Amino acid sequence: MPSSPRRLEKEDLAAPPGSWRATIQSWFQQQATHFAALQGSPRQIWVIFMLKLLESYAYFASAAVHSIFLSDEFGMSDREAGIAMGAKGLCASVYGIALGWVVDRIGVRRSLLWGCSLSLLGRITISVASSKGLLYFCFYVLLPLGGCFTIPVLTLAIKGCTSVANRGYAFGVFYSIMNVGVFISGLAVDLISTRPAGPRAYSSFDTGDVNALYYMSGNRLVFASAAGASVVMLITIMIALPDTPISGRGAYAAPGSASPNIENADWEDRTVGGAMG
Repeated sequence: MPSSPRRLEKEDLAAPPGSWRATIQSWFQQQATHFAALQGSPRQIWVIFMLKLLESYAYFASAAVHSIFLSDEFGMSDREAGIAMGAKGLCASVYGIALGWVVDRIGVRRSLLWGCSLSLLGRITISVASSKGLLYFCFYVLLPLGGCFTIPVLTLAIKGCTSVANRGYAFGVFYSIMNVGVFISGLAVDLISTRPAGPRAYSSFDTGDVNALYYMSGNRLVFASAAGASVVMLITIMIALPDTPISGRGAYAAPGSASPNIENADWEDRTVGGAMG
């Protein structure tokens, strides 16, 4: 008499040890465990992840067309465009060193508001400017200042939202999101910047002609799209990031918890030096 089929147990479905299936299952289990650890973090960490995605898109989309933009729109040689780009990076470094104490004083939220506002102003101005003077003001003042009040402060915020136990994984997610922003920016630049250049007079700021804004080249539209990302960032910060911490020592408390989930973390008071260390 034939025996009845044996009921499949959980162990029967497991992949043999050492197989590629077992390796994949182990990896997914590890990621699920790490991700579950982030669930105890304050909700602000998810806001920071979103802000990182938007800023990464805006930064890398603009960087992808900087050199071509300076050559096509302002007639710079490759050497002049390279010098302009290098000087912009130098300004960002100098401002970051000189103004670190300001971030320490005003805190994460207000730093991000200032940074996004300056970046928005710089990006939207570049998208319509026609004079080199206005371009240089954006390149050497507005954008570097906006960057030093945004990019390192997002890193600072991640450190303030995590504990020692989950900080490593949180930073892994943080930089993975940055790479997603880079990928999206590449696709967007390919889609947007293929638009051919138009007339040289783009800006009513310099010509006084209000009709000068009727056309924008593809490279200028890339900067305009970066400005759009800055607008979304500003709205997100104003709505989703509180003015002050919600726990006694400045650390955000975990949802439904009476005590902070964060170890030695001060949202508004942690220094830039601590975040970069």
